[in-house]
Amino acid sequence: MRRAATAPSASTAAVRTATERPRVDIHEKPRLLSAVELWLRSENWKFAQMEGENAFRMDIQGKSGVWTCFTRTDEEREILLMHSIVPNRVPPARRPAAAEFLTRANYGMLVGNFEMDMNDGEVRFKTSVCVAGGTLSPGMIRKVVSYNLSTLDRYLTGLNKVVYGEADPAKTIDEIEK
Repeated sequence: MRRAATAPSASTAAVRTATERPRVDIHEKPRLLSAVELWLRSENWKFAQMEGENAFRMDIQGKSGVWTCFTRTDEEREILLMHSIVPNRVPPARRPAAAEFLTRANYGMLVGNFEMDMNDGEVRFKTSVCVAGGTLSPGMIRKVVSYNLSTLDRYLTGLNKVVYGEADPAKTIDEIEK
């Protein structure tokens, strides 16, 4: 049986410190996840909730390819995180060139970053926002999603040229960022 939550007294609220995290009721849908779900529905996205996780999975068709992305929420840390996963893993022999390409792409990037697992060659692009006691607005969600998708779409063809066509990472980045 669920117990009704009681509001903290004024004296209790005054004692809280900036490092305390809000308590999450395990019987209620997490607030950040709910905000993301509402936004996805309002924008008519096709998505699926990941079983047992505060995450949604979506398949994306961009100008430069098809990939899968995930939105995840960390309710305790109050973070929305989005990863777009490059569909093919980088072969071991091409990982140094791919790492150079991704490092050059990351340099000066204001929002988000590329990551590569040097052990298995997985590449992904990450964007996130921390709401830190505030509200996760539809505009914040829109920016996390749009920056993520547009950035991967912008760099994916170049990454593929470096990985599979053995193009020069520096020249390829220069072409993309003209």
